[in-house]
Amino acid sequence: MDDTCLQWDSTYPTGTVEIHFDSDKNPDYTIIENVAYDYIEFNDASANLVEGADCLCFGTLAQRNHYSRSTLQKLFSAFTGRYRLLDINLRKNCYSDETIAGSLEHADILKLNDEEFAELAADLRLQGDTMPNQVEELLKRVGLKYCVVTLGERGAFALSKNEELVYSPGYRIDLVDPCGAGDGFTAGFIHSLLDNKPLREACSLGNALGAMVAQQEGATQPISYEAVKAFMDANQPEIIDENFAVFM
Repeated sequence: MDDTCLQWDSTYPTGTVEIHFDSDKNPDYTIIENVAYDYIEFNDASANLVEGADCLCFGTLAQRNHYSRSTLQKLFSAFTGRYRLLDINLRKNCYSDETIAGSLEHADILKLNDEEFAELAADLRLQGDTMPNQVEELLKRVGLKYCVVTLGERGAFALSKNEELVYSPGYRIDLVDPCGAGDGFTAGFIHSLLDNKPLREACSLGNALGAMVAQQEGATQPISYEAVKAFMDANQPEIIDENFAVFM
């Protein structure tokens, strides 16, 4: 991983998160405020990096402070690549309606989980009595190319601006640590799209990488592409959500 643009802050501490799990290993997060990533600086190195990037991934969490939010706006102006991917994180006290609206305005791809989508659908008053209907309404209202909703162990549902609806089932695994599984999904998903793979393959690779992250302790253990392909080729048992089976 290239560390050219990592910034050192001598005033504010490294960002930390307190994570607590319930009996079903569902995480609850306490995100410490006033840390280094709240004060990301715009400089020539970051501008040059963004200018040469194929994808700019961003979220709502880093925008809770006006300083980093201003830096992100400048990076948007410098970006000329294929996709701007918004991974919404609706964490307690870390977002606002203004931040969400501005983020959606700049996004080509929206990725979020089913709980976050339910909250977003309520906030935006999306029409429709099912998630697929509401996702369609969202793409009509906002200039997105793709929206993908992760469903935990049940896989992922995605829709493109060309009205391609896809459901990819999840994998039945022995859960060790769910932290980082969502980011693993995002990595596999965008890797496939940048490689010009179909939307269904992007969801499948995302599901596989997310499942493999959840099978190990820690969110950032290295996983090779070859290992992910071997996992997928092993015909792992699936978990199918019947509400989305029509889109398989």
